[in-house]
Amino acid sequence: MAKQETPDEINKRAARESETLLSSSMKRAADHLAGEDAPPDDPIEKWGRRVGRTLGVIVAIYLAFQLYLLLSGQRG
Repeated sequence: MAKQETPDEINKRAARESETLLSSSMKRAADHLAGEDAPPDDPIEKWGRRVGRTLGVIVAIYLAFQLYLLLSGQRG
């Protein structure tokens, strides 16, 4: 028979696992936007990836805002 966990143990394990998932996801996103996957000996490639990915995020935010305005009836 398997050992049953107490509610406190379950809560502690859930908190520990969620922190790990969130922090690792945020780290991967930050590395992606910073262009850390570019070759280390090519600074132009790194800056190109940073600029392109930042512009992509800006365009995505703009499009989401425009969609919100369209669906809320505040535009046209």
